[in-house]
Amino acid sequence: VGGGIEIFAGNGVSADQYDGGNGGSVLIEAGAAEGEGVNDIGGSITIKGGNSIAASGGSVTVKSGYSEQEVSGEISISSTDGIGTGDVSISSGMASDQKSGTIYLASGSASQAGSINLNVGSSHSHATAGGDVFLRSGSAYGSESVGGTIFLQSGKSESSASGGVVIDS
Repeated sequence: VGGGIEIFAGNGVSADQYDGGNGGSVLIEAGAAEGEGVNDIGGSITIKGGNSIAASGGSVTVKSGYSEQEVSGEISISSTDGIGTGDVSISSGMASDQKSGTIYLASGSASQAGSINLNVGSSHSHATAGGDVFLRSGSAYGSESVGGTIFLQSGKSESSASGGVVIDS
């Protein structure tokens, strides 16, 4: 078994109900590019699960902190503000022999469930268009294969009407 690495920040240990002490933070930051050349790129950070020869590769899990009395912490993935911003890409890898992984975007079940919002930024320059939203199912190229389907379904209700589906321009 390979050796593990664990990084822990300190706990806020006071039991004072008004200011019991915050838990310590962990910051992992790559190096800045101090040069002024167009090829001077800031350092990257890669978090990767371990490889396996015969079984599944290692997973990567990112979770926010739990709270006994409030909501759990947020998870934010974004590119940094600037003159232009970098893309944010979420994808499963390409599979050479078996199926590629599914991408799940889901809010959890609760007494009042959260929403999923897909918002495209607005354009503020003269003679430009707002960002587009593309929903495209997968293509199939094998003989007698069928392309993927797009499903739009509103939520059901046990005691009232189901939710609506609105398409508006």
